[in-house]
Amino acid sequence: MIMYTFGIFIGFAKTLIIVRNRLKIGRMMDKLEEEPFTLNRKRGGDEEEALIKKCIWITNAQTYIYYGLGSITLTAGFLFTIIKRVSSNDFRDWEFAYGPITILNITYSPNYEISLCYQNLSIIWIGYHFVTADLLVADILVHISFQFKMLQNSFRRIVSNSLAKQVEDKCGPVKICDPTGQPIVQWKYLNQTLKETIRYHMAILDMADEMEELCSGLLLFVFISTLGMLCFIIYRASTLPFTDTQVLRNLFEGMSIALQVLIICFWGQEVANESESVAHSILESNFAGTDLRFQRALQLAMLRSQRATALTAGKFTSIGLPTFAWIMRTSYSAYMVVYNKNTKEE
Repeated sequence: MIMYTFGIFIGFAKTLIIVRNRLKIGRMMDKLEEEPFTLNRKRGGDEEEALIKKCIWITNAQTYIYYGLGSITLTAGFLFTIIKRVSSNDFRDWEFAYGPITILNITYSPNYEISLCYQNLSIIWIGYHFVTADLLVADILVHISFQFKMLQNSFRRIVSNSLAKQVEDKCGPVKICDPTGQPIVQWKYLNQTLKETIRYHMAILDMADEMEELCSGLLLFVFISTLGMLCFIIYRASTLPFTDTQVLRNLFEGMSIALQVLIICFWGQEVANESESVAHSILESNFAGTDLRFQRALQLAMLRSQRATALTAGKFTSIGLPTFAWIMRTSYSAYMVVYNKNTKEE
């Protein structure tokens, strides 16, 4: 009962945080539909279009999977109580999926069935708010990660894009750079393309900073609440034999709670990794033989990219896979300690 009450307050608090920042979050999501985040074939070619399609596919896939697992967990609890009700006419064998109801007389039908449906529908409504808040954060992280991928593609193509601008401008015959045979790209066009790419890079960094400002408190709350929920589930599971059907239900609940942290930590790690990979993509650009001013500017962009863009949970810890591993390792250790203690007492 304490565990489910705790979960209800968590879902309520997370929803309040989203509602409070709904306008800012809405504006941030609108930005993703505007330049420079939208498809630009002149900047990224077919590779950029493929990255955008992959980003949308991943976003949809993780949404279906997370909602699906949440639905299975909620449905499993409901079916468990239905089976108990159908298999026995003794009210002492009837159970509620999410804690007993003591303020009503549920020892006879239809009071029990009405109370059961009300409780389950309420938990399902709260559960989907819970899932939606997590997916909102995760999906924005997915888009930021893929924006860094598109930026890397833009840096790799920066010289060829500058040459395309020069040819399109019809500035005359393209000279040949001896002895490599590479076309010489004028500083005017290199500078123009470089400025566009740097502005794109800064726009992504601003988006990440805005995400940090809006969701840092929410992410801290997610981690703290996840640890609390896992503690309750571990304690409950440790008191039950492995043959009890409640153990399976607790397993699904634990997987659902762990999945929300895994999704956020995974994409937080991807944002950090992809932001660092921008420096490698600059090295892959064909900058040899270009204007020295252009090469020095690339060097500055490379130095900036070596500082990973890491999101944090309330400025306490970075969002990444090491954080998720620590949570799982701590949860497993706690389970084994409590389980061994209960086994010795028995």
